[in-house]
Amino acid sequence: MPQKISILELYSQLPKKNCKECGYSTCMAFAASILEGKTKLENCPYITEEDRLRVEGLIAAPVAKLTFGKRRPLTIGEARVMHRHELKFYNPTPVAVEVPDSLNEIQISTAIKNALEIKVERLGETYGADAITITCSGETAPYARAVRQVAKSSDLPIILNCPSTEALEAGLEACGKEKPMIFAATRERLDPYVELAKKFNAPLVLADKDLGELRLMAKKASAYGLDIALCPVASSLAEAIRNQITVRRAAIENKILEFGHPIIGIPASLISSVHSPEEFWWRESLVASALLFRYADLIILRYAELETVLPIITLRHGVFSDPKIPAKVKAGLHELGSPRSDSQVLLTVNYALTFYLVSGDIDRAGIDCYLLVAETGGMSVLNALASGQMQSRSIADLIKETDLESKVSHKHLIIPGLAARLRGEIEELSGWQIFVGPAESRDIPQFLKHKPS
Repeated sequence: MPQKISILELYSQLPKKNCKECGYSTCMAFAASILEGKTKLENCPYITEEDRLRVEGLIAAPVAKLTFGKRRPLTIGEARVMHRHELKFYNPTPVAVEVPDSLNEIQISTAIKNALEIKVERLGETYGADAITITCSGETAPYARAVRQVAKSSDLPIILNCPSTEALEAGLEACGKEKPMIFAATRERLDPYVELAKKFNAPLVLADKDLGELRLMAKKASAYGLDIALCPVASSLAEAIRNQITVRRAAIENKILEFGHPIIGIPASLISSVHSPEEFWWRESLVASALLFRYADLIILRYAELETVLPIITLRHGVFSDPKIPAKVKAGLHELGSPRSDSQVLLTVNYALTFYLVSGDIDRAGIDCYLLVAETGGMSVLNALASGQMQSRSIADLIKETDLESKVSHKHLIIPGLAARLRGEIEELSGWQIFVGPAESRDIPQFLKHKPS
């Protein structure tokens, strides 16, 4: 099998009818969308079963995907390439929050509540904790109680972190119909954990410091048809990153099937216990970010607060965004602060970097205003002007669509300095008085102080 299937190779296996019933104008376009993960092979109504099986073998990801959780299923893995510029990364690395069974009922409720309240907004979407890991102190009854309480109080997927076979079985039973992930089988307890994973149809994480031993464990567990993930144990961050790169490269570039599974990262295991709690949180966030950047498919955090999760999610958003599509925000009317009817109205574009620079500078200056965001396909002001994505007609239409006249008592609009040439035409089409603002967003506060009325 070639390292990376081409569009032409995939196209050659399709019916080549160009029927458009799949939603694409040609079979070539359909093939390209399959490789980019935008559509599924079963959307082709004319492909035979024999061809389907052949194509699925060609396009199968070198790293298998793993799904756990029943009420809110979470999928990890399914990596196809080593580098983001080759193809968009899919299934962004989720963040799991740790809840120890040593806590009492009220403390567990508080921990669950805190995990559910972690919210980070990026480009119009809200992110937070993706799963809950329940760690076992070694006793069966407290562990079953904690698992039962978490499963009842939250619909987040559950990870059972337990070193005791007896306690693990009690935890699996306490999960009910929820499909948890088992963390983690070592070489000493591989056989009983495999049996429990088979009995409860639960994905199993394998952990070992020796990559050769980890490969043998993966081969044995896979023979039972289990969904598995790998946790290469390390004593330092450098060793952990080196191990994760080795495992991922072996799967994608060398086609070693035993390493073709998601990787689980445990930042706390790489941080010395001598650090104070005040220092531990930022170290955990730093280590988690490093592991995410080098192929960790799931991160388990011990310290679950916004300040820990925010950098991780911010990095994740960048790593897993499509490099071929500019980052953009929702077009329309945005309120900054608490604008009133006499507040200023400014115009910008929906390129994410431009939007956050403009809104950030306005927010830091404590200015309450309306920000009108034009749809430019995620292009900056200059690029949008050069490509025709930013035109006077579209801006005039946006003023009407957002019903601006019902929100402000004036008809004044401030446009970016780089778009000065559109001023006259916008005034003619909209009936609004247009002011040309500064070219740089950092100058907006000073401009508003001296803006002519």
